Amino acid sequence: FTAANFKKEMHFGDITLDAAHLADATIAFFTPIGPKFEPVLSRVQALKSGITTAITVEVQAIDSIETLQHVVNERVDAMFINKADSLAVTGAKDLDAADEILARFARLRFITRGHEGSIIRSELCDPVVLPVFNVKVVDRTGAGDAFAAGVLLKCHEIVEKGGPLLTQLDGMGPKDRHAMLEDLGIFGTAVAALKISLARTPTRAEVAEFLKKNAL
Repeated sequence: FTAANFKKEMHFGDITLDAAHLADATIAFFTPIGPKFEPVLSRVQALKSGITTAITVEVQAIDSIETLQHVVNERVDAMFINKADSLAVTGAKDLDAADEILARFARLRFITRGHEGSIIRSELCDPVVLPVFNVKVVDRTGAGDAFAAGVLLKCHEIVEKGGPLLTQLDGMGPKDRHAMLEDLGIFGTAVAALKISLARTPTRAEVAEFLKKNAL
């Protein structure tokens, strides 16, 4: 017996949301973002609570730039997307052209490129280019999700200490901005490396130990 998959039938149009629901939150993360999440994302952004908003864009849920325009009415703080999906969604021929379009929807774009590593783009500083760690691959499944989870965990730690991520970045000079974004990316890359080498989600302690022994 196969149970029906009701994910496509889910909707959040009738949900009420106020600041009290998000009193202890630092990040609102939608993955993968799709049309059904538009009401919730819009309400989170309308609260102007300082919560970092982040989304993952995948072509299976966002098949065109028109769909993305419908879902993301106000720029989010961070977007995660792989190179292939960035080209498919935007219709662009190269990553530079794709990012020029995606910049309308997110201030920070974390673009993963498989074995080529990742790149973080924003108007805040020059692109942050990150290679991959050299690890033995056991299972590549979930590498992109692990990268995003690692970046957001590091983001949470930064926000807990100093307030909203973008507020901190806006108050810095280009070099410090680049360094903070690089820290986020390196941590996410380490989590992804451990995920594919251990075939499971690593602990925070395992990531810390890995970063002590390895450098990009």
